[in-house]
Amino acid sequence: MPPQCCPPVITSLVQDPLDAETMQVNTGAYRKTNCGPDEQQAARLEVNHASQNFEAMTTQEQLSYMQERIAKLKEVVKIRCAETTRLEVEGERMKERFLKLENDFTALRQDFSKTNEKTIALGQEALRQNNEIATLLKESRTHCTADGHLFKQATPVNSKRIAKRPVAHHSPSTSLELGRKVEVAWHQPTSSNSELSETEKQMIERHGLMTAQPHSGCGPPIKYRKMWGRLVLAAAVLLRACVHSQAVNETDSLSCITESKGIHVPGTVPCNPYEPLQHHLAYAGPNGMTIESPEVYYGTSPFDLCSVAAGYSVTYPTSRVYDNHVKITGLKPNTKYWYRVQYQLSVACPSSQVHRATDTFVTARKAGDETPFSIAVVVDLGLMGRDGLSTSVGPLGGSSAAANPLGPRDLNTIQGLLQNKDTYEFIAHYGDIAYADYFIKESWQGYFGSDSLIPNVTSVVDGYNSLLEQYYDQMTPLTSSKPYMVGPGNHEANCDNGLRVGYSGTTDKVHNITYTTSICTPGQTNFTGYINHFRMPSDESGGNGNFWYSFDYGLAHFITLDSETDLPVGLQSPDEAGGADAGADNGPFGYPNEQIQWLEKDLAGVDRNKTPWIIVGLHRPWYIAAQNDSGDVCLACQQAFEPLFLKYNIDLYMQGHVHLYERNKPIANYSIDPAGLNNPKAPWNIVNGAAGHYDGLDTLEGSPYWSEVAFDTIDVLSSAYGWSRLTFHNRTHLTHEFVSSANGTVLDSATLYKAHDFHY
Repeated sequence: MPPQCCPPVITSLVQDPLDAETMQVNTGAYRKTNCGPDEQQAARLEVNHASQNFEAMTTQEQLSYMQERIAKLKEVVKIRCAETTRLEVEGERMKERFLKLENDFTALRQDFSKTNEKTIALGQEALRQNNEIATLLKESRTHCTADGHLFKQATPVNSKRIAKRPVAHHSPSTSLELGRKVEVAWHQPTSSNSELSETEKQMIERHGLMTAQPHSGCGPPIKYRKMWGRLVLAAAVLLRACVHSQAVNETDSLSCITESKGIHVPGTVPCNPYEPLQHHLAYAGPNGMTIESPEVYYGTSPFDLCSVAAGYSVTYPTSRVYDNHVKITGLKPNTKYWYRVQYQLSVACPSSQVHRATDTFVTARKAGDETPFSIAVVVDLGLMGRDGLSTSVGPLGGSSAAANPLGPRDLNTIQGLLQNKDTYEFIAHYGDIAYADYFIKESWQGYFGSDSLIPNVTSVVDGYNSLLEQYYDQMTPLTSSKPYMVGPGNHEANCDNGLRVGYSGTTDKVHNITYTTSICTPGQTNFTGYINHFRMPSDESGGNGNFWYSFDYGLAHFITLDSETDLPVGLQSPDEAGGADAGADNGPFGYPNEQIQWLEKDLAGVDRNKTPWIIVGLHRPWYIAAQNDSGDVCLACQQAFEPLFLKYNIDLYMQGHVHLYERNKPIANYSIDPAGLNNPKAPWNIVNGAAGHYDGLDTLEGSPYWSEVAFDTIDVLSSAYGWSRLTFHNRTHLTHEFVSSANGTVLDSATLYKAHDFHY
């Protein structure tokens, strides 16, 4: 046999030295191998030996051999010819299918173009008639009697955004019928309620077709009523068009103009209502990633997004959007991927024929990867700008007014995180996300103006959604490329989480009105929005939804816990019935003792050789320089978790809830570890609830002995919003920095040394 370094093909080829092509291939094969001269000579001798065997045959034997060989070759040729014929036929069929698909596509494109032109024409005509009617309606007021002064000019009601949920499709017949009914309503105002259904009336009012019904016979002059009906008809038809996409205090033209440049204005209805927005990532183990989208196209090159992952969509009562979730698996650890989401090309408006930028993400590092890395940590981060934290506060708050507005040149925390985006791998947010439940407080403090001081159930539904959607839009430039790992806080619980023991509810001191959770609809209670919007790696870690879970990243094992519900039996959970946030009545979300049992199992299973660092995040603190009540100081949380923190030698746990910054000494059972940050046995505790939201910062209560550094609102230097950056240098050194959101200055820094020589 030929030497092992020669190609295996030679072994079969030398068996038939009579084939001239085979001999030629053999010769070429020898030249292409890495065989040395000796090995090549041995192979040639083997071929010559086979040739000599053939020459030693008698003429009859050679003839028989060749006839047998020819018969086999004919069979092979016959089979290959048949296969070639089959492939040719299949190719013709595929060609026919391709031509048919191409024709169908051309026809569809032509139909779409015609429909789009008609829609644009309808929109332009409706806008023209709207301007004409606005003028005519001013004149019509002279026809109203003094008793009919409630008839108002029809102006668009502020429509709320419908991002991710397509606008309702109304057929022309539906629109005609709606237009007819509205025209009848204006001819016969006293009988309008009987003809218009509740859904139709809501549709009309929602889209600004009428803001008030005439009464006592007062309405547009008869000669204008048919024109009004036609206007309503045109506007109803436009529910299908991009012109419909109107947001709070934003115009359609602004939405489409900005989106034509690939930019979405936070809080507005997208020009393409089908395009998924509010993108956010979450790790799903070292080989997976969860993305907000019904479908994702991805790959390791921006020019090769050939892989596709499909997910699912969920919604709930009162939500104006669909939350979409795709989990991509089978990825490589610590690898950069490019991705696009379904419907990301804005095709709904003629001016928006552009792609948004292709996004990227990097998968988690494998456990044991010793490469240094940093992460960002925030707690108590709310909406920034417009209806959130800004350079002003509501003017009617009095002693309960919001405090610490931004300076005129300050960056807010979201902007600060964006500016430092390349300095960390992912964002951990341990509770109090968006502060959408502050809509009630912002209303009575006059933050929305003097016309919206007293909220009701309907305005709370829309207002809560508006603040929530604005926040997720604002975070998208971060969360679309940096995984966003969240935990629960009390402000995710419901639409009015201002309740505390000893208080009856959120009190409007201006109008002497007390609000309770009775103003919240079912879709805005019991952490419903939080449950639907996020997908944390609880499946991969055996946890429970977005409430408790864990994951590995390089040298660290990260754990997120729920301080709001599901504390062990015998301890009062703050957000469950009877807790510090009385009246909330949330959860539990697991069976009795499920969270604490899971935590011990998870800690016991950590391989400290691979992940020597254990970092825990939860919302409520127990070592804090704040008012000593059960709302701010969670002693039940301490009793539940601190014993396990000590038993399993966790290194650092981070909290918030109280809106200030406090870096504590390593402490357990109220005893300071004498080693300080030099290999302490007690865990290190840092409270950073200073990320910022509408209500501002809190003030320190005294100076407890466990506190090393603390910032609140007392002086200019410390009256700062900020976020935390953790840097894992190696197996033994970890640095925490408190970074000012306003200008990126590091206001406080400390490094922990841990030997990590475990013997258990």
